[in-house]
Parts: sequence; structure tokens; C-alpha cells
Amino acid sequence: MAPRLIRRRPLAERIKAYLDPVDFMLWLSEELDSSDLDQWQKEWATPIGLILNFLFIIARANSRSSPKRTGDDVFGDDVGRASFMSWFVRVIHATQAEDKLMKVSRHPSSSISSPYFHS
Repeated sequence: MAPRLIRRRPLAERIKAYLDPVDFMLWLSEELDSSDLDQWQKEWATPIGLILNFLFIIARANSRSSPKRTGDDVFGDDVGRASFMSWFVRVIHATQAEDKLMKVSRHPSSSISSPYFHS
């Protein structure tokens, strides 16, 4: 008896199946639902948070890079070319401030939506 002939799928179809984003999302969902991730989060949440805060403080301190200073810029109104790191730190800081403002304004006991007025 002759062996059965099995038609092989075309290369483009095999590549599409390999790179299918739905399969990746299914795998990611299974990984996020696993109990190992919960334990890992409990062990590493604080150290990662502390390290990222420390790096943010260092980036914030070094965000103004000017080789020559004409005086003591107390109020930070030195107009000069801002570096990418300075821009990035400002964006992150503005996002965090906006999140805090949104949390305060959604608070059910506050009638005034401002971080400076609490009832």
C-alpha cells in the first residue's frame, strides 16, 4: 500500500500561523493567571518600586545639564536647551500629578475637585 500523501501548507500560511497575535495573547493571559506570577509580584514589588523611584530621583537631579552656570538658579527659570531626559522627567511628573488630581476629584466626599481643598 502506498503512503498517504499529505499536502504541506504554504510557507506564507505557516508564517502567519506562527506570528498570530491571538496565540501570543492567549499565552500571555495564561501566564498572568498563573499563581507563580502572584508570588513573584509579592516578592519583587517593593524592591522594583524602590529601585525605580531611586532611578527617577537620579534622573530628576541630572535632568538639567548645563556645563557653565552664570549664577545660582534658585527658581529654575534658566532658559536653555532642555535635554531629552529633562523632557521625559517632566512628562512623567505631569502624568503623576494629573493622576493624583483625578483621584482627588473622584473622591465621593469631596465637593471641590482640587488637591488643596479637603472637606
